[in-house]
Amino acid sequence: MIRLCLLEKFKLSLLRNLMFVLVVVGWQNANAENSKGSNVLGQLACNDDIQISLDENCLATINPDMVLEGAGIVNAAYTVVVRDWVTNAIIDVDPATPGSQIGAAQIKRHLQITVREVAPPYNSCWGRAFVEDKLAPVLTCPADVTITCMDPITTSALGVATYVEECGGATLSYRDVIAKGSCALGYDKIISRYWIVVDASGNRDTCIQSIRVNYVPLSAVVFPEHFDGLALPGHTSMLSCDAKIDKTKMFPLIFCRHQLVLTIIW
Repeated sequence: MIRLCLLEKFKLSLLRNLMFVLVVVGWQNANAENSKGSNVLGQLACNDDIQISLDENCLATINPDMVLEGAGIVNAAYTVVVRDWVTNAIIDVDPATPGSQIGAAQIKRHLQITVREVAPPYNSCWGRAFVEDKLAPVLTCPADVTITCMDPITTSALGVATYVEECGGATLSYRDVIAKGSCALGYDKIISRYWIVVDASGNRDTCIQSIRVNYVPLSAVVFPEHFDGLALPGHTSMLSCDAKIDKTKMFPLIFCRHQLVLTIIW
């Protein structure tokens, strides 16, 4: 209590004194609980420097209990207004959904979040938040394959990894790690194709496609025709006795890292 007494100057008596009384009463915190365990409406206190992570759909709902200090918050007792910290524009990407919705456009931006009571005395407070995307894209590799050394190993032939990223674009790349084989192992090489996807926030996911490269079996070799003039399958006209040797009649057969050359001797 503060008493302010104003005395009239130059008067001999104190019959006419003026007295003012100022009483200051502290409001209870809205998030404090009374003896019965229910919320007590009153002065609000908001958290500051909040970090908000978007979900797998690149959305987040901001409710009062995310901002107000304390426990037992009844969200229906408050309204939330979200503004961009720089532009002061109000943000709600889905007004039909309760609470304030934020999305991809708010990633790496600061927000001002104001919470206000829906009933008298309409107390309010505000806090600062930073929006982050912490979820990596979901990456799916092409199926593992077994091919021969004569088959192409390009991504167009063996498949490209796919990914799901709801918060915008991402960068997809790959690298091959090759383990050499041998005749004893029964294969030419095994390629481990590492696929990597990275989104705009630096979140990444990886998967591995295994590519086994076998030797070409002898049963797959196609031999040239016989130049003997016999009327049989796989035979053709013979050369005349005075014809020159045609070096194009040499037929190379490629077996991965080995090359066999068949030479026709006339």
